[in-house]
Amino acid sequence: MAEGLATQGQRGQLDGRHGLRTPWGSLLGETVDWSPMAEYLGVTIDRGLSMRTHVRNVVAQSRTTRYLLRAMLASHLPLRAKLDIYKMYVRTRLTYAAPAWHALVSETGRKSLRAQQSLAHRTISRAPRFVRNQVIARDLCMESLDEFIRRQIGCARADGARAQHLWGIEPSIRARRTTEACHMTSWTFKPFLTAG
Repeated sequence: MAEGLATQGQRGQLDGRHGLRTPWGSLLGETVDWSPMAEYLGVTIDRGLSMRTHVRNVVAQSRTTRYLLRAMLASHLPLRAKLDIYKMYVRTRLTYAAPAWHALVSETGRKSLRAQQSLAHRTISRAPRFVRNQVIARDLCMESLDEFIRRQIGCARADGARAQHLWGIEPSIRARRTTEACHMTSWTFKPFLTAG
């Protein structure tokens, strides 16, 4: 059967598992082959738009980034400096182009992204295992990844509006939280920050 198809002049490739793969079409005179996934601007798009491969890549990148920055994140630097390092390097890896792909990710993928954020927060605060992730995030005054991405989506909508007076306005304008506004108490962080 495969020989008959090949002799009929079709331009396809024989593949052991999938049978005959034919080119998808042509674009500007060049044939474009079908592929189960494509990478565009750093986002890996798979055939079913489940974004599993992209989430796997993002988790691997953030894991590597956390490993390389562990000496700084677990050091005795000021807490604000460590949070800024996290925001610059780890969170940007986790949320790169997230307004475009985050809605397509399954709950399992979102949990793995949240786990990377929690691991970074735990390293920054040097909290022991018995302290819950929600307590650490609350005491660090850090919003969750979902809230951060939701805020990014809202900013993109405001910047794309026709009315120019809406450009550059954050949808939820809030005052910058200070250390007093956070729920930092003596029993949460002081023992962890002074421990060697």
